[in-house]
Amino acid sequence: VVAEYEVGAWQIPFVATIPFSVGAAYTPRFRALFSEGKFAEGIEIWKLSSIKVGLIVMPICMVFIVAAEESISLLFGPEYAASAVVFRLYSIWTLLRIAAFGNVITAAGKPQFVLQAAGLSFIANILLSVPLTLWLGYYGAALGTLVSFIPMIVFYCARISTATGEPITQVYPTLDVLRIL
Repeated sequence: VVAEYEVGAWQIPFVATIPFSVGAAYTPRFRALFSEGKFAEGIEIWKLSSIKVGLIVMPICMVFIVAAEESISLLFGPEYAASAVVFRLYSIWTLLRIAAFGNVITAAGKPQFVLQAAGLSFIANILLSVPLTLWLGYYGAALGTLVSFIPMIVFYCARISTATGEPITQVYPTLDVLRIL
C-alpha cells in the first residue's frame, strides 16, 4: 500500500517546477514595480505569467489525468495500477498550481504572509486528509491535499490583496484559468 501510494504521489517531473521557475524569474521585476508603488502593474504581469504557465501546465496535466492508468502502468508496471487514482488526484493538484503566490507576497514586502499560508495549508491538509484517509483509505490523503489547496489559494489571494492594496477580485485570473481548463 505504501509503494502504491508513493507511485501514485509521483509528480510529473518538469511540470511542477514551471510555475516556481517563472515566479522566481519575475520576482525582481515585481519588487521593482512594487517599490515604485505600481502594484496594479505588477499584479497584471503576475496574472499574465500565470495564464501563460497555465497554457503549458494544464494541457500536460490533463493528458496524465485522462491517461492515469496507462501512465502508471507504462512508467511503473501494471502491478501499480491501483495507484492511478492517487496519481490522478495529484495531477489535478498540479494542474491547479500555475501561479507562484509566495513570490508576489515576498516582493510586496510581506514574507510573513507566506509563513501564515504555509501554516494554513498544513492545518487544512491535516483537517481534511486525516478524516478522508480514515474514510477512503490512502486515496483520502491525496484528496485531502487537493481540497486543502482551495482555501490556500483564497488565503494567498487575500494576502496579496492586503500586501498590494489591489482588490481581491483583481488578484487572481480566475476566468482565464477556467477558460484554459
